[in-house]
This record gives sequence, structure tokens and C-alpha cells, in this order.
Amino acid sequence: MSERIETKTLFVTWNEAGFVKTETKPGSTEDLEEAKENIEAIKKVSGGKRVPLLGNMTGLKAQSKAARDYYSSATEVSCAVALLVKSPMARVLGNFFIGFNRSGVPTKLFTSEEEAVKWLGDFIES
Repeated sequence: MSERIETKTLFVTWNEAGFVKTETKPGSTEDLEEAKENIEAIKKVSGGKRVPLLGNMTGLKAQSKAARDYYSSATEVSCAVALLVKSPMARVLGNFFIGFNRSGVPTKLFTSEEEAVKWLGDFIES
């Protein structure tokens, strides 16, 4: 396992509580190429294990449909996904998109990191 990897759009780190945390760089735009790079970084940080993922998307400026579809299909990297967004309105819009991009793993949006980590706790293996 790696402690931290930086990609074009993300910082990916291992949290000792048992999950991977990603933080989108401010103003990032993601297309399929970036999504593929990010999934590979997540695999490296997790040691190839399927673990919970906390994704801080507050810096994300735009994301293509191809990137969203790729993330949704990458079920081999995570057993649950908690996504941090900036506001309750972003949360409503995000839930709308999640409804169209079913990933096959439990996925939930949060505006509070504390609540997201608490929710992920149910998916962390002891």
C-alpha cells in the first residue's frame, strides 16, 4: 500500500481507520483519461483491496459523462462510497446523477466529512 499518490486531478491517501480518501484539486475537470488514472491510484493506495472510499469532490469544476460512467463501473476498488459536496443543493443534484449512474456499491452524498466517515464505518472490515 502507498500512503499518498497525486494524480492530475486528485490527492489519494490511505486513512488508518481503514478507507481511502480522495480530494479533488480545486478547479479540476475530469474526463475518461483522468478517471482511469484516478482509479489506478486508488487501487495502489488500497493495495488492491476493495475498501470504503471517501471522495471529497468540493474542488471539482466539471466531470464528463464518460468519467462518471467509468467511476460507476469501477466496483472492484470500493465496497462503499461517501462523496463530499459543497452544499445541500449540490447534494440534491448529485443524488439525481447517482440515480442515473448506479454503481453497484452503496453510494451516498454528504456535506459533512464527519457524517461521511461515520457512515463509512459500517463498511470497514475489522
